[in-house]
Amino acid sequence: MTKRSHNSRGNKKKLAQYLGIEPPFLIIDELIHHQFEKRVESLVYLDPSKWFFQCHFVNNPLMPGHLISEAMIQTASLLIGWEEKSKKEPHSLYVTSSKTSFLKFVKPGGIMRIVAKPVKIISFAAIFSAKAYVGKNKVADGEFISRIINEKHFKNDKRKR
Repeated sequence: MTKRSHNSRGNKKKLAQYLGIEPPFLIIDELIHHQFEKRVESLVYLDPSKWFFQCHFVNNPLMPGHLISEAMIQTASLLIGWEEKSKKEPHSLYVTSSKTSFLKFVKPGGIMRIVAKPVKIISFAAIFSAKAYVGKNKVADGEFISRIINEKHFKNDKRKR
């Protein structure tokens, strides 16, 4: 098993660069484990000052389920090619969720740990499973289908925007 720290506490900038997502929508805060195409783990600090806790139920703050899903998708996307970011590496674009279950509320305080593993990877797509935990409690799980692309796909995309 390969365990890499990537100087985790300082890697949010690298995560943003690789995923192409900037805060505040970059939900994951830290990559704590990466084993290429086998397993990846990330952390989300459930700081009460985060924007979504400020507005998603003012008197009873909860992390929105869509953002829990987004954190699982961001984590799973790191399974394909996270290596300190080279522009030539593939990216994983979320296509659909085949199954997602929210099992417990995620409240401010503590840390959410996400574990993602591939179910199947083929040349152009991947199915991932992900589980989210707060402490020892599983709060969500899901399966996500992603399309594997690289930068030339963006340049060759003829769709109107």
